Amino acid sequence: MKQYLLGFVALVTAITLNSFTLRTENHRGTTNIYKYLDYPNDAFINNSAHYQQVSSITCPGGSHRCAVEAQDDGTGLPDLTVPYTPRTKN
Repeated sequence: MKQYLLGFVALVTAITLNSFTLRTENHRGTTNIYKYLDYPNDAFINNSAHYQQVSSITCPGGSHRCAVEAQDDGTGLPDLTVPYTPRTKN
């Protein structure tokens, strides 16, 4: 009975320590700024084919999304399936 108690304590300890471990996200590419090409039309904001990589951006008036700061998906387009930062009027 004592041999099982020690194994049970080890198992409970391992599960407890594992449940408090923070997971890190896998970054597939670098974070870049991508200009939204159809601004101010919001119809295609979730389609990465409507973005173009730029070095910097200033958003003109309005509260529409004009760009995103996102990870590169490996093809030069933003990866909109992972968390990203939308850019609106400054």
